[in-house]
Amino acid sequence: IVMDCDNLLGLDGLSSLQTITGALFIQENDNLVDINGLASLQTVRQLEIHTNPALQDINGIAQLNAVELTASIRLNSGLTSISGFSGLVSVGSLEIKDNNALLNINGFDALQTITYHCTIENNPFLGGINGFDALQSVGMNLTLSGNPKLAALTGFNDLTLIGGDFLIENNAELVSTAGFSSLLSVNGSFSIKDNPALEAITGFDVLQN
Repeated sequence: IVMDCDNLLGLDGLSSLQTITGALFIQENDNLVDINGLASLQTVRQLEIHTNPALQDINGIAQLNAVELTASIRLNSGLTSISGFSGLVSVGSLEIKDNNALLNINGFDALQTITYHCTIENNPFLGGINGFDALQSVGMNLTLSGNPKLAALTGFNDLTLIGGDFLIENNAELVSTAGFSSLLSVNGSFSIKDNPALEAITGFDVLQN
């Protein structure tokens, strides 16, 4: 746990760390500006990055390839970009929510499997989700909700299966859903609601059930 270290700027002293068999919590560090010191980290059971107001980008962890349980990025008020998960192949659940300055998510290019839930929610300035082109399955729910500046859903073109509910809700400026060209099956509820700018539902041409 790296918590309540108000003068901490980085995590450089962890540069040789490769495996964490338990959880890594990075939270409530008022002046933390980067986590580049985790550049050698490859696996962790659980990853929580929250309430680090000076953290502007999450990068420098490109060697991370697996998170067994949850990877959670939330309540980082200065975070504008998530670009550093380029080596991540599998994760239990992915949660990106309540990041008030987040503009784009583009760093999950190798991610193929989310075992449980994927939630991207309540990021008021999020304009783009472009980094999930390798994602093939979400084992339970996929929630894209409460992102009022999100205009288009792109970058999910290899996704074939959602094992639970698929929720696209409360995205005030959403005009396109064209990013799901390979989606075959949603095994739970499929809800598209309260997206007032959406004029047409497109991009689900191969969806069968």
